[in-house]
Order: sequence, then structure tokens, then C-alpha cells
Amino acid sequence: DQSEPSYNIIENILVWSLIAGTLLSYVPQYYKIYQNKTPKGLSESTIVCGIYSCVFNVLGTIQQDFYSLTHCRINHSCYVDIIPIIQLVAPLICIGILYAYYLLYARNLYSFLPDINTDSYARNSEKILQIYTRSKYHVIINTLLIVLFILINTVCSVNTIVNSGKVYNIISAIFSIVMWFPQIYMTYQLKTAHSLS
Repeated sequence: DQSEPSYNIIENILVWSLIAGTLLSYVPQYYKIYQNKTPKGLSESTIVCGIYSCVFNVLGTIQQDFYSLTHCRINHSCYVDIIPIIQLVAPLICIGILYAYYLLYARNLYSFLPDINTDSYARNSEKILQIYTRSKYHVIINTLLIVLFILINTVCSVNTIVNSGKVYNIISAIFSIVMWFPQIYMTYQLKTAHSLS
């Protein structure tokens, strides 16, 4: 007989400290955007890729642990199986809030540019509106793409759900690496961090 898996006190402290640390690590970035009233210097592509990475990581882990999660009540307490999911949901919530901050202050992206001539304000205002509108469309398009991908993949992977989870986690790993390139390029272009913490 296998003993029921469980977390001891030290493991619980470490796990919940990691979750709390993940949540707190985003606070300086929220504060800097709030303080500057602009997300200038922060790449929208990096945030979107981060959301994709988190979504696929959560789904991949759920699918890879699907049988354990669905039978946990029979074999043992579900706490052991659910904790890893909670750990992965934490950064997803954080980066979702970060994107909300980005959209909230997106209108101020170019508000601190110096006036070059009399037409600069009109040009900047138009550019701000375009970026803000584009960002709102990006949210809709990305949400639809994620939902569509999940639906197609779920239908196609009914009998191979564990392998499907592995694919999700590989996609997540790719996004987690690729996501930093747009941010590095943007910081290089601007030659300053602006609102990037």
C-alpha cells in the first residue's frame, strides 16, 4: 500500500511563500505604471506572450495530471494535486492585471513627448488613439484565439489528453522564452526604461 501523499509544514510554507512571492513581485511594476501614469517602455507583445505562456502552462499541467485530478478523491486528498495548479494560476492572474494596467494607461503612451511643432500634439493624439484601439482589438483577438485553440485541441485530444498536456507545456516554454525579445528590442530602441520596473 502506498502512503497518502501530503505536504508537511515546511513544504506548505515554501509553496505558499512561492505563491505570495509571485504575487508580490509584480507590485513594483504596477506601482511604476501608476506613478508615471503611462506604460511607455513596457512592450505589449511581451505581456501578451506572457499571458499565452501562463495559459498554456496551466492547461498543460491540468491535462498532464488529468487522471490524478479526476481520481484524487478516491486515492487521496486533492490538495496535493491542486497546489501546483494554484502555483501556475498566480502568475496568470498577475500578468492579467498587468495587461489591464497597460490598457488603462495606454492613452498616455505618448503624452510625455516634447512638442516639436504646432502639429505635434494632433499627431501624437492620433497615434495614442490608434495604439489604444489596437490594444483593445488585441485583447479580443487573443482571447478568441486562445478559446478556439483550446476547443480544437480538446476535441482532438480526448484519448490522448496527457500527450496534449505535454504539447501545451512545450508551447508555454517557447512563449516564455520568446516573450522577452520584444521587450529587449523596445528598451534598446528607447534607450531608457521609462515605466519598466
